[in-house]
Amino acid sequence: MTPVLVGLPFPWFRVSLVRPPYSRKVDRLKDVEVEFFDSIVTPWRKLNSMLSEHPLALKPTINSVVASAKTLVITLNHFKEQYSDVFSSSFQISGDLRNLANSSKHDKGAETRVLCSIAPNYEHADGKFRFITNKISCNYPAASKSNKDREFDAAVEIWKTLQSYAQTLGIDVTQFSPRESNYVFLPVAVAFYKSEYSAYTKCSRIQINKRTSEGYKPFDPTTVPYVVLDEDLLGSDLTKMDWSFVTT
Repeated sequence: MTPVLVGLPFPWFRVSLVRPPYSRKVDRLKDVEVEFFDSIVTPWRKLNSMLSEHPLALKPTINSVVASAKTLVITLNHFKEQYSDVFSSSFQISGDLRNLANSSKHDKGAETRVLCSIAPNYEHADGKFRFITNKISCNYPAASKSNKDREFDAAVEIWKTLQSYAQTLGIDVTQFSPRESNYVFLPVAVAFYKSEYSAYTKCSRIQINKRTSEGYKPFDPTTVPYVVLDEDLLGSDLTKMDWSFVTT
């Protein structure tokens, strides 16, 4: 049997491939939402986990945790430019986040160059220590004007900017808010060395804090027994370990 091509009887039966403007706008918003989750929310969730899961003994300024934060900051800084048809020109990026993004790429200006370092933060109470989070502290080491002595928390700036984008897109991101660890108080301030986060660590920093009605405040106790453990001990019950070998 010879196949027969049957045509449509009237031209107006053809299905149009041109979508109405409102449909294209909806698709565009979906594209932005997908990109927002893939490029910003997911990397933030990974960073949030690295910061709060375990206390880390890392080379303060050069490590993969700080590198991940800088990469995310660059993405946040340029996201509104990538989707300028969705985010108005009045959408604000903080000066600190913008300076950090530029410093991570090329900016060497004395007044705007930002230096980042990471340190595990602990709460001190009754002679014991509880891990809170790994904090990425940023400052302007060469500034002599308005940014002199200015410091900020990279994770706080990232979260604030992420929230601003989410609000514009109508997305609830409260479930991804910055976390504190679930560590309990121990006789020592303990940290772990993880090779995947730092190829070489000769020294690390720590920050001790006191809990106040206004939040955590830096505190300088008389002695701080600080112990760095190998990553093989991750998951161990630290409350059952014998810390008597630590001299204070």
